[in-house]
Amino acid sequence: TFLTTDLIAVNSRKHAAKTLPSYECNNGTTFPSEITTTHFAINRECRLPVFLIPNTESVTLLIIIAINRADIIELNYATALAFLPNSSFDYVVFDHSFSSQPEITQTINNTCKQLNVKYIRVPRFLEKGGPSASHSATVQWIIQKHASKHRGRVWFLDVDMFFLNDWVWEEVMPSTKYDIMTVWQRRPRHHVPGPYIFYIWPNFFVFREIQAIPNISKLTWKSTTINGQSLDSGGETYFWINAHPKVRIKGIWQTPYGIDGDLTGSQTQYYRQTPQMIEKIHRNPDLFQLIWPKDPIIAKTYDHAIIGDFHILHYRAASNWNHASHIFAIQKWARIKGAVMKALSDKKTQNNQELEDYHKCQQQRDTNTFNNKTKFEQAH
Repeated sequence: TFLTTDLIAVNSRKHAAKTLPSYECNNGTTFPSEITTTHFAINRECRLPVFLIPNTESVTLLIIIAINRADIIELNYATALAFLPNSSFDYVVFDHSFSSQPEITQTINNTCKQLNVKYIRVPRFLEKGGPSASHSATVQWIIQKHASKHRGRVWFLDVDMFFLNDWVWEEVMPSTKYDIMTVWQRRPRHHVPGPYIFYIWPNFFVFREIQAIPNISKLTWKSTTINGQSLDSGGETYFWINAHPKVRIKGIWQTPYGIDGDLTGSQTQYYRQTPQMIEKIHRNPDLFQLIWPKDPIIAKTYDHAIIGDFHILHYRAASNWNHASHIFAIQKWARIKGAVMKALSDKKTQNNQELEDYHKCQQQRDTNTFNNKTKFEQAH
């Protein structure tokens, strides 16, 4: 299983409390899972590992819509635990598998029980009008029936999006600057002169404070046609955006998988990274091959993408809506999975190192305190 304390190094205190009363490092030392802010204040000279610092913000409602790949829910959840701020989110899986595949519905339900995450079955009446229409209706239903009741941040994230690096909200989406974040959808596409039509992508969007979003009941998600341009699911959000010009929306980068000139989108994004990030990419052979494949044709046929500054690896077409061959689908998943597992392994190593440094600092502090006390007693 992916979700073992050995693999992800118990990045969540909440998860740690469920699995182990204390965490054992590679060197055999332990620390209590319930480290408090008071404990941190007493030991200011020793830096508490970042992955154990309690979250002080409101909890994010992280919404995952699962359709036909129960096997990737666990990996998605593992990366959320590893790279999102500590105990900062409620992970909820909305099962949108179709009635024609009852075995998948049962598998998704069983997976959620094993992971101890919330499971909600999407009504069957939303299975209508093809994948795009059905997805639009599902997003609309989730917002109306569940998300709109939450207080705080709401995040719709595709199940085939996997975190690769630490996600810091104030760096990615500063609270004083933005109300919504999404991967902008634009028509016409590519290098075609405007004017352009922009709309919210229902596969990835964030409401910073959903209670502050105006007229959210009028935010509809159907596909539509505007000025002769065909817009996919989410297209109708264009009208809501134009009606609310004061709502601040940030577009986060998602690399296109196609080749633009001599470079793919992922390769262009690679050259924008810091030396530290580039070094990290080079230590992950599967991720490196996804960016710089030996076979240039793979750059397009792998049909994957990077979101943000290598924050998220988007599998794309995990449901195989593009009807890829069985062999190709297996090869693609092996490389995606390999890249994500390496990122998790590196995160575990980082967490263990931070924890080891923290223990050494505490031990040195205790030794210094004991020596100072002994000297004081001897002097008096």
